[in-house]
Amino acid sequence: MLPTNRLQPRVTVPADYYVYEFPLDFTAASESLSASKVLLSGGDFELYYLVSSHPNEFVFNIMDTSSNEYVFRDFCSSVNLLGDGQYPMILPVSRIFAGNRTIRIDARNGLIAANAGSIYLVGATLRSGAAAQPPASLGEYTRNSLARNDVRAEFTAYNVDIAFSLPGQIITDTIEILNDKPFELYYLNMNHDRVWPWKIQIEDSSSGKTLFNTPVDTRTICGTGKLPGVLPITRPFRANGNITITAYNDPAVAFNAGELALIGANLIGV
Repeated sequence: MLPTNRLQPRVTVPADYYVYEFPLDFTAASESLSASKVLLSGGDFELYYLVSSHPNEFVFNIMDTSSNEYVFRDFCSSVNLLGDGQYPMILPVSRIFAGNRTIRIDARNGLIAANAGSIYLVGATLRSGAAAQPPASLGEYTRNSLARNDVRAEFTAYNVDIAFSLPGQIITDTIEILNDKPFELYYLNMNHDRVWPWKIQIEDSSSGKTLFNTPVDTRTICGTGKLPGVLPITRPFRANGNITITAYNDPAVAFNAGELALIGANLIGV
């Protein structure tokens, strides 16, 4: 599916800009915290940006209590999924949460104890009567020429831990796609130290096809939450299929731990 040049908010659904704050004031390394908010009863909430005021890294996930499902398939690094006011994490596709329901953020601090701040969910309250509308179509509010308006979708992310401990080490991991929703890949992000090179190959196990002709340096294709590694065109993966990640550490580097985030959308009704 070829990308098009659309950069505009939804115009078919009456909505009002709105932001929810979730304070998470960590005081100890690896501390676990949760924060909950009851959404306004006047309409559903559509999420467009994820931002944070924390000075240091942590991992988190968002629980949609209306469906009792996490938004991400695993806890994800704040470096990969959060931006700030200047460089917000712009979701490749929006996510709608039912009004008058609770959103909960579960988080676990990193290695630095003092880490106080808040996560902000930035988006729009859909006015009463607009809840029957489907979530914003893929790319209906995106940047860098990513757009699809032929399928319904919802924002999600898959996460892979890549923790090298030896020079030249090779690590292979497999992501299992949900059995009822295909996944479409939009962004590749990582939180590894960019001083140390390492390479990856990504294979669609359902088709046996790889995304690259040879393993590529992650620094050339992966971004962060503030500046995502945006694919020039999306890459779909079948429901109930597998994505195989093979990671190659540099021969001159030993310890290099972090996470790789595959960010995109669950396709609905495909």
